[in-house]
Amino acid sequence: MDIKALFGGTALTFDQFSERLKTAGKDGAEAKLVDLSDGGYVGKDKFSTLESDRDNLKRQLATVQESLKKLEGADVDGLSQQVADLQKKIDDQEAAHQDQIAERDFSVALDGAIRGANGKSTKAVAAMLDLDSIRKSNNQQSDLAAALKALAESDPYLFGDNAPETPARVLNSGGSHEDGSGGGGGGNGTNQAMNALIRGDTKGD
Repeated sequence: MDIKALFGGTALTFDQFSERLKTAGKDGAEAKLVDLSDGGYVGKDKFSTLESDRDNLKRQLATVQESLKKLEGADVDGLSQQVADLQKKIDDQEAAHQDQIAERDFSVALDGAIRGANGKSTKAVAAMLDLDSIRKSNNQQSDLAAALKALAESDPYLFGDNAPETPARVLNSGGSHEDGSGGGGGGNGTNQAMNALIRGDTKGD
């Protein structure tokens, strides 16, 4: 709309101006004036963008409503309980896995400590220790070492070299026993007989 042409180069009263607006629009339609002082006017591009956003929101709302319809009649509380039970099962499995790892690490540390203390039998030494208390300790290494030291003092037979035992020998206190008989020099007959048995000597007829 051409405002200048609307006035026609002359001054108009309000009524005259209003009358000319009735045919000043496109194709002789009535023209309308808009007050833009409050910033209420929206350009065509921005309006198109807002329309597109509105349409997207409508589509999203329709999708949500469709999903809600599918849940109609469903046991929501039951589904929530199933999810909670599944989460608890996962948490329990994770806790059990962590316990297995901790027990494995403790067993390795225990075996190494006993061997380091020269224990003769890992099982025998471990059976004499308060393993539950050591497991719960925040200082397992030092507490285990202290427990092994105390056990070695109270039960030294559990510790020592792991060398195999040697057969016991019977020693003769004196005398010559080359032929398994007689013997002077304070020889003992019982010792002679035992030594002969050890050597596998047999008495001839």
